[in-house]
Amino acid sequence: ERRTDLEVALSRLLSSPRATAETLQDVLRTTAGMYGWSAARLWELGDDANALRMTAASGDLGAEVVAATEDLLAEAAAGNAEWGKTLLVAKAPLWLGAQAGNVFALPGALRAGSGCVLLLPVITTGEANDVLAFYANGGNCGDEAILHAMQIVASQLAHYLQRRRAEDNLKHVAMHDPLTGLPNRRHFHQALGAGVARAERAGHGLGVLFVDLDRFKIINDGLGH
Repeated sequence: ERRTDLEVALSRLLSSPRATAETLQDVLRTTAGMYGWSAARLWELGDDANALRMTAASGDLGAEVVAATEDLLAEAAAGNAEWGKTLLVAKAPLWLGAQAGNVFALPGALRAGSGCVLLLPVITTGEANDVLAFYANGGNCGDEAILHAMQIVASQLAHYLQRRRAEDNLKHVAMHDPLTGLPNRRHFHQALGAGVARAERAGHGLGVLFVDLDRFKIINDGLGH
């Protein structure tokens, strides 16, 4: 019954038109609350270990625990950790510090903040591009039923993130020049309209800077507009 309630809650949250950051935050908050996790974090791995960033959070964690998690995930993304192969190559969930399958010792820096940590890959476009981290003081550690429920969360998040990122990519293509990557005329008109509206609401002026480059017609004629 609890898992059904979770699935209903996730369906409602992930179909919301709200901003991605707010939706992810609510998903973690709802999941942690329903299943008694002390904290939850979602990390986007990016293209390399240096691109790691936290994209959503629920519950309090000490700065040392957050830093330790960042170090672990960066090490895994760089291919320097054996357990990282389980998470990112085999794309399998794993427990740190729990008595269950796919278990690795809880690193010292995390012991003060958790009894265990559950890490789950969030798979989009066939790769583990994000990682869910759930922190527990002991109650959830190694529980197979809870693991299956959290895998549902990871799967639902994967579908949501893949769809949102595809939409964001289409918007970027529509608003940017493919050759330079710079905002295009459509982007300018949209930004100008929004700026004029803000200026009218606030009752102040708006400045527009126009730059004219001599002989730029040669570039346009040679490379296209």
